[in-house]
This record gives sequence, C-alpha cells and structure tokens, in this order.
Amino acid sequence: MLNSYKDLIVWQKSIQLVEEVYILTNKFPKDEQYGLSIQMRRAAISIPSNIAEGSRRKDLPEYLQFLRISDASSAELETQIIISKKLYFNLNYQKVDSLLEEIQKMLNVLIQKLNINNLKPKTQNPKPNKGQSLIEIIIAMSIGGILIGSAAVAISLALKSNYDTKTTQTAGFLSSEYTDSLFSIAESNWFSLYNPPASKGPDSQFYLLPSGASYSIAIGATSTIIEGRTFTRYFSIENVNRDSCGVGNITADAVSCSTGPGGIGVSEDSSTQKITIKISWTGGGNLTKIIYLARIRNAIFAQTDWSGGANQENFSTSTNYAIINNKFASSTNISYLSAGVITISGFGGGGGGNATGTIDSTYKWAWNDLIGWIDFGFSTGNVKVYSDRLEGYASSSAGFIALNCNSTPNNDICGTSNFKVSNDGSGNLSGWAWNDGIGWISFCGNASGGSTLSGSNWICPSSPTYQVVISASTGEFSGWAWNDIKGWISFNCSNTGACGTVDYKVKTDWRP
Repeated sequence: MLNSYKDLIVWQKSIQLVEEVYILTNKFPKDEQYGLSIQMRRAAISIPSNIAEGSRRKDLPEYLQFLRISDASSAELETQIIISKKLYFNLNYQKVDSLLEEIQKMLNVLIQKLNINNLKPKTQNPKPNKGQSLIEIIIAMSIGGILIGSAAVAISLALKSNYDTKTTQTAGFLSSEYTDSLFSIAESNWFSLYNPPASKGPDSQFYLLPSGASYSIAIGATSTIIEGRTFTRYFSIENVNRDSCGVGNITADAVSCSTGPGGIGVSEDSSTQKITIKISWTGGGNLTKIIYLARIRNAIFAQTDWSGGANQENFSTSTNYAIINNKFASSTNISYLSAGVITISGFGGGGGGNATGTIDSTYKWAWNDLIGWIDFGFSTGNVKVYSDRLEGYASSSAGFIALNCNSTPNNDICGTSNFKVSNDGSGNLSGWAWNDGIGWISFCGNASGGSTLSGSNWICPSSPTYQVVISASTGEFSGWAWNDIKGWISFNCSNTGACGTVDYKVKTDWRP
C-alpha cells in the first residue's frame, strides 16, 4: 500500500528527470539561460510537482486532472528536447530520453487505471419523491451559483500563485547567475571587485556588463524582460571587518585595532567583501541574496629594476597593476641608480659578520603556495639570529609565526610550551616554529619525523630530507621548512630556480 506520493515510482523517476534536465541545460550556451534552458527546466519540474499535488487531492477526478497536466508537461518537454537536439546535437541526450519515455508510459498506465475506477457506477439511494418543488429548484440554483463563484475565485488564485512561483524561480535564476559570475571575478581579478568604479557601501549599486568572455563591473542597475515581467537587477559591495585585528570573526563593529593581526580590536579584512544581490520585478516583488567573496589566489609580484627613482606610491590602476615599471615610493641610504641593482650606501666590503644577526630590510621574504609571502623582517616581530637559536616572530596572511617560545606575540610562554628554532653554530637550523592557525612548522626532518629535543636544543634527525640552512659566507637562508596543513615553505628562490622570475630570500648579517 502506498503511504505517500513519494512511494510512486513514476514520481521518483520524475525527480531523476529534473536532475538530468538541469545537468543537460547547464551545458547550453549562456544566451539560452532565459530561453530554452528555463523552459525545459520548468516543464521537467511540472511533472513531479503535479503528480504530488494531485495525489493529495481527495477527489479522484481532480487527481486525474493533475496527472493529465503532468503528462502534458512531459509532451512539452519532449518537444523542447527535440528542438535542442537540432540546435545542440553534440550533447548526450540518452539519459533524458530514456527517463522521459519511461515516465510517459507509467503516467499513461496510471491514468488508465484511475479512469476505470472513476467510471464505475456508484450506488445511489432511490428518492422517495421524483418531483421537486419550486423552492427546491431555487435553493439548488442558489447553491450552484455560490459554488461556481467560489470555484472561479479558487481557480484565479491558483493561476496567480503558479505565476508568482514562476516569477520567483526566474528571480532565483537571475540571482544565481550573478553569484556564479561574481565568484569568477573574485578568482580572476580581485582588484576590480575590491576597487569598483564607484564608492562601496550598503547603498551602492553595480551590475555586470558582458566584456568578451567575462564580465566587468559597471555603475547602476540593469533590467531585462522575461515572460512579460520586467526584472531589475544590481548588487552592492561592502568592506568586511573582523575582530582579532582582522583575522577573527566577521563583525559589524567599526575599526578599532591599534596593533597587528591577532591583537585586540577590529580591523578591515581586505581579502573579504560582502555582496548583496537584489532582484525586483513589476508588481512589487523582490528577492535579496547576501554572499561573501574571498581572495583565495595570490599573484606573484616581481620588480627587478628601481633605477627610475622614488615618489611613486602605486603602479598604474588603468592596467590593473599589470605593468610594473622601474620606480618606487621612497628610500633611505639606498643606491638604486644601476638598473637591476640595489646597494646599501656606505656599506663597506669584508668577510666579517655579527654574532647576533638581524634580518635584511630587502631580503626578508619566504614563500608558501597557500599562505603566500612570509615576512621575517616584520619590525614588530624583531627576528634575531644567534649562534644557538632564532628569536622573534614573522608575519603572514595566516597570522604570526613564532620562532621561539621566549619571544612570541604573547611574550614568553616557555612555561607552557617549550619550543624554538635551534642553530648548531654553523647555520644549520632545526627545531620548531609555531602558528596559532596552522600549528607546528618543522625546520628539519625526514619521513620519520622532525627534530627531537636534546638538553636545551633541538637536534635534526639523521639523514634529513629537508632542512633550512644559513650560508656562512652570505648569510642567505636556503632550503625548506614543512607544515602539515600548508605544506612546504621556501626560504630562497634558488630552491626552485625561480630567481630569474622573482628574486626572494631571507638574509641575515649573522655569521658563524
């Protein structure tokens, strides 16, 4: 015995058909989004919807009526599939054809069986009186008029409800199209989203303008007419603030951070934007959808010549910063006149170094494919190199990376967590650094594990397969560190032979 329309195999097959129609129409060209695609989707959705609605009707003739509507929708979809085959013959229609044929057969059988039951004669009690008085006829006519009027109102409301549902579905499609396109823009050209052609804010209005194979962001709203109704569409862009000075949860509070990332207060997160998509249509209807877009890809910036001089804060915005010239903002005690070369003015030669080393102001960067650039010359972090250890902390998009428990962003925590990056005196590093978000970062190890503690220093395992090393002659870091979540961290462009493309490394004035 069937307890619900969901037990009907024909309904289950119809749901599968809807899924296959959506998969198929997603492969249609973009200009079919509001043409054949939406017509096929609506026809497919109508089949299981009318089966379900009819099964809830207590009257058998009504049930049959809804089943016939489902059957008619299947014929409509069949015709649309025939048209699409002629237009887009290179697509695979096998699943849709097979399901539709099976559903049509099931519907025909179900309608025939219910028709037989509907035609069976019903037993009626004989009336004691064959005639009707005039008053009975008048009463019957009055009741009939009331019923007909009620039915007309009900039909009118049903038609309006169906039209409103289709309108809301169309608005949903328009909203989803903007969502997909904005995600694509955020991934391919974040700057155009973060710096739109007009001011951002909750009352800002932008729309997407086709530009080649993609879209550009334009000021204002755009309208389109679909099935006789005018739909107006636009979106707003807002900056996003986070607590913990930009690395915590999203908040509506104003900016109040006076320290670096991870501190107390609120700061803007320039890698997240709030998008509010708004759709309205004639008749007073509207739909609002809020999404958050994040910058998940970092571009490598490489400048190798500064001979053009100072007083340029940014590169050209008209080229989306794609053209890098030979200028910069400002300098102190730097000689930049030779193309491709920067030297420290007044810095003499010699092979000597310092027992306590600092990080070079230019060569201070390490790289991770997921985090991006890691700044070991971050002024507040005060990274120092000693003959037996490293101290201080670096800065990254994942937060601070502490190199020693005695000098973390939260000061000395060695009483609760004993860790550091050790130096064997010759520049061979071992041990561990720590980040609150991604955990431990190993500076030396192999397939069996990382460094182990011996006395007060960390010792690299025998036959290490990776290690960070400081050159005794140049003070340059080289090699790799490892994190279980983010992977390899490179300390020198020479690790991958990328120095001709992007010249980066971490360098210190410490020498053995």
